[in-house]
Amino acid sequence: GMTDLTSDVVEVTIAPATPIEILPGQFMRFAFDGFPSRAFSPTEPLNGQSIAPAFCLNIKRVRGGQVSPQLGKAIRVGHRVRMLGPFGHAYLRSGGQDRLILIGSGTGFAPVWAVATAALRENPHRPMFLLGATRQIGSFYIASALELANRFPNVTVVTAVERGEELPAPIHTGPPEAHLPEMGPRDIVYAAGSPAMVDRVAAIATEAGATFYSDPFEADPQRAPPLPARLGS
Repeated sequence: GMTDLTSDVVEVTIAPATPIEILPGQFMRFAFDGFPSRAFSPTEPLNGQSIAPAFCLNIKRVRGGQVSPQLGKAIRVGHRVRMLGPFGHAYLRSGGQDRLILIGSGTGFAPVWAVATAALRENPHRPMFLLGATRQIGSFYIASALELANRFPNVTVVTAVERGEELPAPIHTGPPEAHLPEMGPRDIVYAAGSPAMVDRVAAIATEAGATFYSDPFEADPQRAPPLPARLGS
């Protein structure tokens, strides 16, 4: 399935032919038939309702890209896709009780939302700070997810738009790292989005002694091994 979330972000729903065991926050490589492979993070729908064994991808249509601009055009519902993975170490460790600090910028919100929903299903009272950000207001597609998370008593939700004029509350302006809470050694931090933002958050978390997790948001297809000829659908 495909649903346009904004003018430049599309939600793609994929139902694998065989079950795939993937931990919340990990990523996989996807190759739509006839197109080069790309790395995306499987996530939950923005309404928080599980659709397992199917899952969602939040994909930004990159101008001039070889794959994402074709979603809804040459790549349509029913298009065959091969998958490889999962990969990554920035996944939710089950059984934790310490505060989670989750920062997702742009479609980097996808792995963060996967971690958030899994953590809240495991323990709806777990302390959590959830920050969702986009570069501009026109790409802000995550409002429904943040509204859902805000219903949990121990979850603090912050929204931010990096560029543009000042926006009405509760939306903040400026880079995501400008709106982080004070961190400590017991905090567990996940960040996904632009490499520069992730590096800045990593530096803040490291200085505070917090545990920090992040994976490259987009694997380099030139360095990644080719997908096998047949690997599910």
